[in-house]
Amino acid sequence: MKTSRLHMWNGRALFYSPSVDTRSHQHHFLQITIGLDKAFLLRAKGSEKWERQRIVVIPPDQPHQLDGRNTSAVYLYADPESHLTRQLIPDAHYHKILSYDFKRIEPLLPQLWSYAEGKCNCNDALQLTDRIVRIISSSHVPISELDPRVQHALKIIRSLPEKHISVHELASQVLLSPSRLAYLFREQTGLPIRRYLLWERLLDAMRLMTQESDLSKVAHEAGFSDSAHMSRTFQKMFGITPSEIFKKNRLLKSYFAILDHARFFIDRVNSRCISRLGRGSKKIIDQHGDE
Repeated sequence: MKTSRLHMWNGRALFYSPSVDTRSHQHHFLQITIGLDKAFLLRAKGSEKWERQRIVVIPPDQPHQLDGRNTSAVYLYADPESHLTRQLIPDAHYHKILSYDFKRIEPLLPQLWSYAEGKCNCNDALQLTDRIVRIISSSHVPISELDPRVQHALKIIRSLPEKHISVHELASQVLLSPSRLAYLFREQTGLPIRRYLLWERLLDAMRLMTQESDLSKVAHEAGFSDSAHMSRTFQKMFGITPSEIFKKNRLLKSYFAILDHARFFIDRVNSRCISRLGRGSKKIIDQHGDE
């Protein structure tokens, strides 16, 4: 069972890998990690101690380091502004890594192993993500809505060919004062606008890296000052450098390319499922179709 696999829908992605090892990093996705066959090691920011875990929820922008070498694990990633994330982490400023008793997830183990073994189609995988969230989340947690003006600002940013726009210009387009938009944006997304723009440039760079091997060209097209700036940002966000991922591991090349498109809320009517296997093969399937 050495083949990694990934399924992606609008707003979420499900990933299986038999082994993962990262440096300390932080990313803007919510992450759920479930060790299937044994515990993995996790270290949070400011701690020198490694902790053995079987299931954790890592909020967006929370620094962490994971050692899952030779540990079969399933990872659920969610867009930080999605309903799914807000169901698990209702406060955008909540930065505590949550761990759970593995007994809580044991009823799902047969389905999780089926996913790891490649026995799930896109519908099965999507239903599995729903079940994971239902088991972990508390039914009494209120789901807060994003302010429509913040949603509009996010759409504007994501539509930019190059992710450069001033707070004043963005504020004028959503009919708010710059100070009010800056406050609302950080309050609801957990990031200042400038840092969010940096995150979006990084996602653009990851998409470009699936098509272009020259990192200098990628950095320029994505809006970074140079490849060194891009590499430093990439390592800070993901714990590994672009060359380590995209030159040595074609699976993770596909993996990050897919996560680049895991945006906005889940749309059960119009979304399509993208599935990738460890050897780089690609299938695009209708949400209601099978692999």
